[in-house]
Amino acid sequence: MIKDALCSLQDLSLYLQRENASAVDALFRVESVVKTLLAYKTQSGQTLHKFLDGYRQTKTFKETPVSEPTDSQVSDFEVLCKRFYQSLSDNVSSRFSEASLLSQA
Repeated sequence: MIKDALCSLQDLSLYLQRENASAVDALFRVESVVKTLLAYKTQSGQTLHKFLDGYRQTKTFKETPVSEPTDSQVSDFEVLCKRFYQSLSDNVSSRFSEASLLSQA
């Protein structure tokens, strides 16, 4: 879950650090990252999806047996994912909004 978020944020960060990064393109990239993070609230990112598929098939993680989670644990994890991704998307949005306001001043 965290790796999926970090990959999206890293891509944005690397773009923003480029000398030829434009403000217009930066806006689109930020919006894209925010949309991606919000999408992760309802569907797994590539890394989490890969883990979940592997777990469903083998009930292991890196060859270590993992016990079946309870319904409560699954529900708690889903809530955690939604809150995590919402928090990240809100944070990215607010930071970009603040930067936009400062650049206009």
